[in-house]
Amino acid sequence: MKIAAECIEATTDSRVKVSERGRKAIFLNPDNCNYSKVRVDGCVVKNAKAADWVVSKHAVGDIIVELKGRNVEHAVKQINATAALWTEKRLVDRFRGSTHIKPLH
Repeated sequence: MKIAAECIEATTDSRVKVSERGRKAIFLNPDNCNYSKVRVDGCVVKNAKAADWVVSKHAVGDIIVELKGRNVEHAVKQINATAALWTEKRLVDRFRGSTHIKPLH
C-alpha cells in the first residue's frame, strides 16, 4: 500500500502537533529530530474505521493518535483498526523497520 504524499507531513519542529476538530496532541522534540505525521482517517483510509494520525520517528517507533472528546470505546476500535492496517500493509516497515504494535483491550 502506498501512502499518498498529501497524507504525510515531515517535520523537525520542537513541538510536533497533530489536531482534529479542536482537539490536539503535542509531542516535544527538543532536539528537532525528523518526524513524520501521517493523516490516517480521511486520507490514508476513507470510509472505514481508522485513527486520526500516526506520528512516526524513523528507527524508533510509531504512535497511533485518536483525538476524542468522548466515546472512548469507539476510539479503541479506531486505534486497533489502524494498528491492524499498519501491520497488515507493512506500513510500519516504511517508518522504522520492525513491527511491535499490540492491540488495546
